[in-house]
Amino acid sequence: MSTLGLKAVDDLTIKVTTLASFPKPYLPSVTSLWYLAPRHVVDKLGDD
Repeated sequence: MSTLGLKAVDDLTIKVTTLASFPKPYLPSVTSLWYLAPRHVVDKLGDD
């Protein structure tokens, strides 16, 4: 997706950027629905 950028700032932080010409005011609420799974769970169950 050319209008969205993701960058790993450090081991615990990601930075999400969008183009100024394509603002995404809903992005904070959408990303609050994400949750991370521990690596051992992903290894066992997969990432689907």
